[in-house]
Amino acid sequence: MSPQNFTFYKAETTAAQSNQQASTFTVDQASQAIAPITNVFRQFAFGNATPDRMADIDSTNKLFRQMIGGGSVKKIDQVFSNYNLIGSLWMLPNTLEPNFDNLQPSGVGSVDLANSVLETYAQGAGTSCFSCHTTGKGDNYPGKNINLSHTLLGGLAGTNSLRRRAR
Repeated sequence: MSPQNFTFYKAETTAAQSNQQASTFTVDQASQAIAPITNVFRQFAFGNATPDRMADIDSTNKLFRQMIGGGSVKKIDQVFSNYNLIGSLWMLPNTLEPNFDNLQPSGVGSVDLANSVLETYAQGAGTSCFSCHTTGKGDNYPGKNINLSHTLLGGLAGTNSLRRRAR
C-alpha cells in the first residue's frame, strides 16, 4: 500500500483491492469513463531482478538523467525526463529455439517483469515477457525469432482479426 497517488492507483489502496479484473465493464459514452476503476500496481519491483541487476538498472537511470539535464548542453529531449527504466529481460546465450513456446526458463534479468498497466492481470511469480512473447507459431503465422507484437502478428496470413494468443 502506498500513501501516494499515481496515475492508475489511488493512495492507500491495498494489494487485495488492486489488480482485480472485473467480470464486466461499462463505458459512459458522454464522458468516455470506464467503470469499475482498477487500481494498478507493479507486483514485483524491477521484475524481481537480483540485487546486482537492480544496481545495473539504477546506474542506467542515473546515467540517463545526467544525459538529459547535465550541463548547458541538452543531449536528449526533455520529453524523456520522466522515463524510468524498470527492468529488462534477455535470454541466456545459445538458448533461442525457433518454434518454441517455453522461453521462460531462459530468461535473465528481471525474470518476473510485466507492464503493470498493459499487463495488469498477467503479473505473477514465474511470469515475464517470455510467457507470451515466444518463438512459437500462432494460428495464423509461422514461428519467428521472437514474437514481439501479437497485434501485428494476429493480422497476418489474410486474417482481419487482431487476436492475442491465449496461453
